[in-house]
Amino acid sequence: MKEPNETTLYEIGYVLMPLLTPENALEEAAQVKNGVEKLGAEMTEEGSPKMIPLGFPMPRRISDKKFNFQDGYFGWMRFRLNPSKISEVKDILVRREVHGSMLRHLLISVDEKALIADAKAAEAKLAHREATEAKSAAEAEEGVTEAAPEEVAL
Repeated sequence: MKEPNETTLYEIGYVLMPLLTPENALEEAAQVKNGVEKLGAEMTEEGSPKMIPLGFPMPRRISDKKFNFQDGYFGWMRFRLNPSKISEVKDILVRREVHGSMLRHLLISVDEKALIADAKAAEAKLAHREATEAKSAAEAEEGVTEAAPEEVAL
């Protein structure tokens, strides 16, 4: 059980309606962020909303008309917060979805050990790729070309 002052790492992913201007999408994201911060959250990372094609149509009723959106602004934020406040974060998100321009949201608690392991794996993969590219560049400068064994005549 967590102590009263302990925090948990959470992440929110959200999709905003494509009818917004880029500036309005940023303002919507700022309103969510401000609401979460008012609850005592400490932001650790965030991704500003960017227009993306959606994997499937997302329906939304606006003024008694049903729309199926194919695109939306996707954004995310990661933050630390006392778990006793998470229901209030959920309320903020549901209100933005019901009465605002948020099409969908997802709120998860983040496994910090897995996050660190993923970051280390990504670093190792990047280092390997850079080493391979450097080797290929060096071989290209030397005029070395790779050939399959059957292509080499002895």
